[in-house]
Amino acid sequence: PSIWGKWKATIQFVAIGFAILAFDIDVGPLRLDQWLMGAAVVVTVLSAGDYFSRFRSVFTRTDRDE
Repeated sequence: PSIWGKWKATIQFVAIGFAILAFDIDVGPLRLDQWLMGAAVVVTVLSAGDYFSRFRSVFTRTDRDE
């Protein structure tokens, strides 16, 4: 389990909820749901980086005499 994965899921759920409810809340040039979707993308990339770094041994080839 990764804290990034938990944050990713939470932000995605909130972003999708805001997109479905279509609140018309502008925050700068974008609506709030668009900012939340962007945050979900960033946290998703961080989560993927965390998992790849933790499990890089699965992806790297080791030469073993078997």
